[in-house]
Amino acid sequence: MSDHAPQVDPSSDGEKSPEEWSPCPKGTLVQFSCRQCRKRLLKKIERGLEVTIVLIVAVTAGWFVTQRMSVEVPKHDYAGINCQEVIDVLPTYIDGSADPQLVRQIDAHLAACPRCLEFVEKKREEFQSRQVSEETAAAEREEGVVSPIVAMSSGFFRNP
Repeated sequence: MSDHAPQVDPSSDGEKSPEEWSPCPKGTLVQFSCRQCRKRLLKKIERGLEVTIVLIVAVTAGWFVTQRMSVEVPKHDYAGINCQEVIDVLPTYIDGSADPQLVRQIDAHLAACPRCLEFVEKKREEFQSRQVSEETAAAEREEGVVSPIVAMSSGFFRNP
């Protein structure tokens, strides 16, 4: 049997009294402690690597998604205005508040650029449908407020 291992009595239940234990050789506890510290350090490094790998994968995936989803605006310059400039001033063009010179430039650009023409037509339809729905909602709100008042009012306020 080894010098530093406890003696086990086969007839006992496996527990030893303090007198039966032999002293550990010098340095055994220090080695054990160092091994445990190394194991903990390796576990921390392992967790750090796992987190780093997950972050790298997530960032890379996000970059690829944004690259695929980004809208590429062509830089065609027709009539002194390019596609991005048309998009930038589109709200004022559609609602009719743009400068007449700018409107002429945009019209000339749209005549030469089918991609911008398609985009502007789509946005114009969206604007018009939104405007109609806002007018309808305003009329419905007014009707909802005025009708009950008229119904409750006396003959003085009613139309003949």
